[in-house]
Amino acid sequence: MAERLAGAWMQAARIRGEQGRPAEALAHLVMALRADPRAEVARAMAEEILGRTVWHFPDLAIRHPLPVERLVAGSDGDLWVGMGGEHGTVARWKLAELSLDAVLFPVVDTVPRSMIPCPRGERLVVERAGVLLLLDATTLKPAADLGGLPQTVTPESVIVFSPDGLLFAHPAAEGGRLVWLLRDAQTGQVLRRYEPEAESELSRPLAATLDRRQLRVLHGNGVVMTIPVSPVDAPVIELPEAPMHLAHAQYSAAGRSWLGSLDRGPLESPVLKCLPEDAEHGVGELMGEFMWRFPWSRQPGIWRGLMRDEESAPWIVRNDTLFFRSETIAPIHAPAAVHAVARAPGAVFAGCVDGSLVRFQLLPLPDAREPAQAIVANEAAVDALVNLAAALCGIEYDENRRTDGALDAGARLAAARDCDPVALAGMFPGLDFSGTLDSLRAITPRVADEELLRPLTLRLEPADPKATALAAAFESASPGEIADCLANGDDMPPLLRALAESRIAWLEGRKMEAIARWPEPFPDYTRLRLTQDWSGWERPDFGPFLDAFHDDVKGELLTLRLPENATPAQCEALFNRLTDPQTAQALGRPRLAAFCLEAAKSLAAFTDDSARTLVLATIAYNFGADPAAALRIMARAHAAAGDHEAAHQRWIELISDQPGDGHMAEDYSEAAYSAFETFNSDQAMEILLAGIRRFPGDAHYALRAGWIALLSGQDKHAYRFLLAGKQAGYAAEETERATVLLAITAARNGDVFEADAIFEELTTNHPAWSDPATIEALDWPEDLKSTLRQFTW
Repeated sequence: MAERLAGAWMQAARIRGEQGRPAEALAHLVMALRADPRAEVARAMAEEILGRTVWHFPDLAIRHPLPVERLVAGSDGDLWVGMGGEHGTVARWKLAELSLDAVLFPVVDTVPRSMIPCPRGERLVVERAGVLLLLDATTLKPAADLGGLPQTVTPESVIVFSPDGLLFAHPAAEGGRLVWLLRDAQTGQVLRRYEPEAESELSRPLAATLDRRQLRVLHGNGVVMTIPVSPVDAPVIELPEAPMHLAHAQYSAAGRSWLGSLDRGPLESPVLKCLPEDAEHGVGELMGEFMWRFPWSRQPGIWRGLMRDEESAPWIVRNDTLFFRSETIAPIHAPAAVHAVARAPGAVFAGCVDGSLVRFQLLPLPDAREPAQAIVANEAAVDALVNLAAALCGIEYDENRRTDGALDAGARLAAARDCDPVALAGMFPGLDFSGTLDSLRAITPRVADEELLRPLTLRLEPADPKATALAAAFESASPGEIADCLANGDDMPPLLRALAESRIAWLEGRKMEAIARWPEPFPDYTRLRLTQDWSGWERPDFGPFLDAFHDDVKGELLTLRLPENATPAQCEALFNRLTDPQTAQALGRPRLAAFCLEAAKSLAAFTDDSARTLVLATIAYNFGADPAAALRIMARAHAAAGDHEAAHQRWIELISDQPGDGHMAEDYSEAAYSAFETFNSDQAMEILLAGIRRFPGDAHYALRAGWIALLSGQDKHAYRFLLAGKQAGYAAEETERATVLLAITAARNGDVFEADAIFEELTTNHPAWSDPATIEALDWPEDLKSTLRQFTW
């Protein structure tokens, strides 16, 4: 009977073992040996499990008020806990003292998408809601706003520090283009910015590695781009020996090899491969390394990409249980669904959806030794095994309920203390459990109480009364109430203080004074909340108040623009406002320059008041508006006033001193015409020739250049310009005039037959030119009309 009962328990143990559940298997083997202490097969099976399984003990428990989404374990006992849910934040624990030393300012409804630590533990890069922040890892205070990370990359694969922790690099999306930024790790200052010239050829960046000399980036097509840290050295592109397509990849810690998920086509599954072919690591070695380097999370990371395949991943998380595939660690059962896992020397951390964080201390394996005695499987030995199994695996079979029951930490430690090592040595003479039991007996379980969590709960409490009062004051639109809040808000964030002061000025009628406090563009409230620590002023949401004030400012600034069909009185009123010193003081130079430039353009279009146009354009130019646009308006205003010499000087300044990308074709034609007006025909031709080279396909410019050249007596150049315009293609409304001028220039250059052909084309399309009266009606120089008359004789 005893043998059959023991056999049944052994069969159940075999099934549990095959399922990767060594704790349940050991508990059933204990029941087999209790039924029949002489069951050698059961004893041998128990010995095998005990000799190869790494057990663990939950020696530390913390219950956070938010779901744990990310974990980063430091080398000196620090632990950073990323939390999401109603508020997203990061907490830093010092585990030796069990103290919560810092909390990142919380943001509503966010989750830390990534947390990348510096090798020296001095800096931490955190990404949430699309914003990258460089933090002081000790205080969790922001050190720099790093912008945003492209959503197509794996954060922990492309945000990389140098081994000494002095440099780090990451990609950024700027204007739809991907750029790489190399930064100083202390300040976040950009040391080198590089935009790949052939991004389409490089494909999507997958992984990067950085040292003091260079950044190396691996792309999805196997191309490796090396960017030297020194900005004077050019990047280098290395092509793969054979075409490849990679979905995910990660460099080894040394950066000399990488593990990639290689796409083998639509008919085969991707395969993990370690490259280059002569890499010092194998796939298994790199996976083991990654298990230590990269904490697991349900958030984006290599565990959701490169290591997502359960067949190759070193560990698997299923709901509340963590299974180890590459190590003989017993499965870890957490209090709730696991959302984050981190490794540390001798321990595994599990963070759960209910806010639980548990550290499981790994226990040493028993030492193997030469058996000094025969196996003694008596009742005392079985009792010792019962206690050992209870202490190590934390479960025992409940005969009344006929199920495995979990033991709490106290029961496990009591079983460790009650375990008789002498009797145990009799049953397992080849294993020495003294080290394992000593480690267990030395553990003092710790649980963080509510007081230890107070720094976190304080940051998550409802709005500070001062913040609530300020929101109520904004709502009431009472200058006095807002002023009282200012007087009592020494720690008020700068944005809120500026808003409060501006709102008071606005409500008291000092609108321009209120506007003067705000830059252009207006601050982005959402981004500021993601990058600035407001020290308790996070709630309520002040965004609607800032938006409302911004609308007021925009409405007031609209009064500094001329409406359509402006009256002379409106033009004069706007001119007086923009030239008022108080307006300049309120708007600031950049904003005033922009309004003056816009007003100068409008005045030039609405009126013939060149004096006012010139004044406004000059203010815009002196105060930093687009210099090319301002000079263009000033030149035209001078010309409208009859001051051709001053106009010429402005045109020459525009085309000579301003960057070419701000030039327009008409700048050259107007500059040339102003040179003609000031009796400098040679300079006019030099300018026209420069313009035709600068804008070779601009037919309108060619027509204008041909006319000016004719006026200057430069018939050959005029013919050249007009022919260039014909080749470029004149607009329909310019074809008639261009044909007339082409006929004149052809005749003047002695090309009689071509001239006759052109004039015949002209009269065919426009018969009025056959009538001499059409020529006589032209308001053109007499010598040009004289040439045209020859065609009608």
